[in-house]
Amino acid sequence: MPTPCRLVEPVGHTYHAGWHWEDGADHEHRSEVEIDEATYSLGLDGVHAKLRAEGRVAPCETCGRMPPEDLPFGQWMGCRKVWGTEDGKLHPGDMFWAPWLHHDGKCLYWDNCDDPRGHLIVVLPNGHQWDVDSRASNCTMPEDRTHRCWVRTGEPPNVTAGKSGHTCAAGAGSILSGDYHGFLQNGVLT
Repeated sequence: MPTPCRLVEPVGHTYHAGWHWEDGADHEHRSEVEIDEATYSLGLDGVHAKLRAEGRVAPCETCGRMPPEDLPFGQWMGCRKVWGTEDGKLHPGDMFWAPWLHHDGKCLYWDNCDDPRGHLIVVLPNGHQWDVDSRASNCTMPEDRTHRCWVRTGEPPNVTAGKSGHTCAAGAGSILSGDYHGFLQNGVLT
């Protein structure tokens, strides 16, 4: 089924902290709570101490067990982007720019990749995120840093990823990621 694309932008962040632990029965437990930016700035130990003091420790999302009191490892915290979508999350067909893939002004893959917006990422129908401007896993020119494995034409969301231009012999412009195998043509994933 064709999936039309749309360009989305981040509109904010949410902050989270949680616990991840195992019990001896090969069961992994995970719990998570949303926190504010001021709490996030306390750092890992400070966040978890505050959450415990406030009674804001969440139970495991699957079985309801609480994290052990003496859990020194398996504590985590993080920040997620909120996207300009109906629910703030990414969905199949969403495209976004990833400027962080140009670290210190240099592209991870190419010597001639100078788009100030970074790389174009597309959420595939199976939920995987695909970097249109990356190197293919089956690239036939792995030492060359000037070709493109997918030649991107058009402006988002009306983008085609194909094989016309300075490219390698990998595939025929198709995308293979997990159980999805298809194409991006004229802003539609097929």
